[in-house]
Amino acid sequence: MDDDIQEIKQMAKRALALAEDTNRTVHRMRRSAQWARFFQIVWWVAILAVSGAAYYYYLQPYVDRLEQLYGQVEGVNQQGQSWSAELQQFLNKITPPKS
Repeated sequence: MDDDIQEIKQMAKRALALAEDTNRTVHRMRRSAQWARFFQIVWWVAILAVSGAAYYYYLQPYVDRLEQLYGQVEGVNQQGQSWSAELQQFLNKITPPKS
């Protein structure tokens, strides 16, 4: 009977050691996942920051120039429309009305 009790005690000690080892492993895995998530967030923030800086320093002058050109084209279009309206008024004045 003592042998059975000793065997049960040894099994309980082994189970306790295994549970403690599993607990340490799970804590390491959780800590590793948290660090991975942190570095992934830092990675994406860095990518967005570099993209924004690249846009601001390298692409912004080109975008500004395109906006200026669009404004000029829009002005020319409005000027053409006003010339067209003036020409129509002139033609209406010089042509006799149809009776």
